Amino acid sequence: MNVTHTLLASLVALSLTACGGGGSSGGTEAGASSGTDAPLSLTEYTGPWKPNTPVACLTNFPYNTAYTYQVRDVNITAESAGLRIAYAALVFDDATCTTKRGLITETILVSPEKTVLDGRDNVIKATGSALLSSSSGADGGLGLTLNKMPDGTLTELSGKKFLADVKDAKLFLSIAGGATPLDGAGYPIRIDGTKFLVR
Repeated sequence: MNVTHTLLASLVALSLTACGGGGSSGGTEAGASSGTDAPLSLTEYTGPWKPNTPVACLTNFPYNTAYTYQVRDVNITAESAGLRIAYAALVFDDATCTTKRGLITETILVSPEKTVLDGRDNVIKATGSALLSSSSGADGGLGLTLNKMPDGTLTELSGKKFLADVKDAKLFLSIAGGATPLDGAGYPIRIDGTKFLVR
């Protein structure tokens, strides 16, 4: 929501309960017929999502590489401008994510558009906004030392094009970058069915 790179790597596969969206959880490609012209519904995307277990302990925390971190949750809310995504990560002092330093949350906004994938009927494509806000603190841990100001890097969505879909109470997410095949506009052409967030 495993969220990859950071988001994909940790979850990150976002998953949403199919409220009209979702088809097969394998790799399906954008541009194929879905058999439905229903308008995009954002309802199934909203609410809290969390990483599938076991939750990965990730290295190279972007604001202090001495720390490790885990995705705690991803909260999505709908508003007139689109979807507001708040990504929260617990930060630790050790390689096993045992000694807690604190909590950091980054919030971005996306304006989703409906796209078509074979076998999936409520898929969105969007580009993550610049960072809207962030917060950080000890949250019962030892306290955080940040070497740079949060800038949205942790979400792995800020400034990135991506696809998302909900199927079987899982939020799937495919982010442009790396070896991911892209269409002419720079969006991924398929959903990665192996990476997701759960309710």
